[in-house]
Amino acid sequence: MRLLFVSPVAADAPPGGRALLANLHRTALREILAANFAEHLIDLSQRASPAQALAGHIDGVTAASIAAVVARIGAEQIDAVWLDGSNLGRLVQGIARAAPHVRTIVFCHNVEARFFAGALRAAPGLHALGVLAANILAERAALRAASTVVTLSPRDSDVLTRLYGRGADAILPMAMADQIAGAAGDDTLLPPDAPLLFAGGGFYANRAGIAWFARKVAPRIALRTQIVGRGLEPLAPPPGKSLVDADPVEPGEDGCLAPVAVEVAPRLDERVLRRLFRVALVAEHAQQDEP
Repeated sequence: MRLLFVSPVAADAPPGGRALLANLHRTALREILAANFAEHLIDLSQRASPAQALAGHIDGVTAASIAAVVARIGAEQIDAVWLDGSNLGRLVQGIARAAPHVRTIVFCHNVEARFFAGALRAAPGLHALGVLAANILAERAALRAASTVVTLSPRDSDVLTRLYGRGADAILPMAMADQIAGAAGDDTLLPPDAPLLFAGGGFYANRAGIAWFARKVAPRIALRTQIVGRGLEPLAPPPGKSLVDADPVEPGEDGCLAPVAVEVAPRLDERVLRRLFRVALVAEHAQQDEP
């Protein structure tokens, strides 16, 4: 099988969650398929007309970009196409029409309709409404035209089923490549009062996430949490606690913290990551306790 990996996310894109996961999938598929792996990067500078965008031609999907992918399928005798995101629905639809013999595999990073509905509730307006409509139409096209749909969780699959009448054919849980090289450090070298860092912009999902953390996780751990990022308002700690702290963070000797950074800077010490992992387990148990 010869597979074409199609994504709007470049291999050297800034390391956000979507980019990290796309790169992990890209690397794994390349290692498995070797010479039978090919890649196509969607040019995000290509934009559809406003009317086409409202109809779901978003994230670089235009008539020209669809034609370019279809041309590569024919020229390189592609058997299957991995599409990195349900927002590429109009591209999935174009492939299904032009090359119905080719298997299309859509990986859903999340449920776009649910994600942008949250954005609309957080900041109502015509622009947010248009973005939601465009993503719903793109996602619906992906679910209807794809040969195989892959989601991160059964929960996402259930939501897709309720919205579009089709869920996942396979579940591929969230994973991250190890970013730390070298020998493991000693947890005891980490100062006992070292805070837990939450870094991100003031997007609604980040605000909801840290508010949930403060309510459900912070009372269960003996760590202060420092919040770094533009637009994140201070959060009150739980009664009798001082585990959530919105004070600015000054760069330390390891240079890994920035006071107004939107993402975590270049690297975190492995000892910190191991502590974060333990906190993540606590967070997972807290979520399982949810009714």
